[in-house]
Amino acid sequence: MKYIFQFFILVFIISFISDLLLNFAAHNKFISSKSGIIASLRSYFDASNPVYCGINAGLTLVFALIFNVIITRILFGITVPTNIQELLKVLVVAFIVGYFTDIIIYKLKVFGNQLDPYYKQAGAGLLGGIAFDFAIVCSYSVSKILKFI
Repeated sequence: MKYIFQFFILVFIISFISDLLLNFAAHNKFISSKSGIIASLRSYFDASNPVYCGINAGLTLVFALIFNVIITRILFGITVPTNIQELLKVLVVAFIVGYFTDIIIYKLKVFGNQLDPYYKQAGAGLLGGIAFDFAIVCSYSVSKILKFI
């Protein structure tokens, strides 16, 4: 419980940076020509400011992290993973939360129609779960390096 605020901040920062990198990749002809999924994000990124998109990504994962913390606290007594065993438990729950969060974003058109090409290409759910797990693994790793946990 002690390091929960730092963990939330790290998840936000990792999500923000990841979104900026996806924006770059979507606009890079070499990268986007190799991946239809990345290329399909271009319409979303073109419709808004990169910083705004990054903030949206960060807030989305912070919102998902709130649910994740509640669930992992109830099931395992974990708020922030402090070791590999706890991290694995958190990641299982995070994948499920991220999966359903992505489906909700798609169904409710949270970010408008600009993500329709992406969802047509990638589908809803799987990559949302993977992205959430990625942010948690990165945040856990940075937390260990900075000795937050």
